[in-house]
Amino acid sequence: MVYSTTPSSLGYHIPETNRPLKKLVHGALQCAALLLSILGITTAVLSHTLKQPTPMPNFYSTHSALGVLTLLMMMGQGTLGMLAYVAPQWSLHARQALSPMHRFFGGATFVVGMATVMVGVQEKVTFLQLVQHPGVRAGIMQVPALMQVCIAIFMVAVGLRVLVWRLVGANGDTSGVSSDGFRVLAEHEIALD
Repeated sequence: MVYSTTPSSLGYHIPETNRPLKKLVHGALQCAALLLSILGITTAVLSHTLKQPTPMPNFYSTHSALGVLTLLMMMGQGTLGMLAYVAPQWSLHARQALSPMHRFFGGATFVVGMATVMVGVQEKVTFLQLVQHPGVRAGIMQVPALMQVCIAIFMVAVGLRVLVWRLVGANGDTSGVSSDGFRVLAEHEIALD
């Protein structure tokens, strides 16, 4: 999910780009992220249900709860985006009023998705450490821990880059940032045609 929503979020804010093309790419990548999230949850449920010799319970962990929350947030964002921007049923004024909320909740969904990934990695490392047998070399357990650190550093770097770009803008110009730290939308970003 994070790997599809990151370019979708960043690509939408590239200046001097065809707006309808940006909207199309944004929507397509978000749909891909939604489908991948549904596929991930379905795969996890099937893996738990078909586990031998004893099936595992579904939705028992923090990672599961955050994953479902992320999916619900993505579905809500997608539904509102479709109603407001793809097949506009609302007035221009209503769509303009929705735009800042759509941006905020899109960022919130991204952050919850990143938290889901990080909690999932932590849970996997913990599970691997719990099943470590005395005869298993301790060095084998260092690989998942090292992967966890690398993934954490990567996720923080990506998350910070996305947030900075959303707040400051693609060209690094801070003149459009209001006193509360949020980027003021330019007129061409508000136009919803």
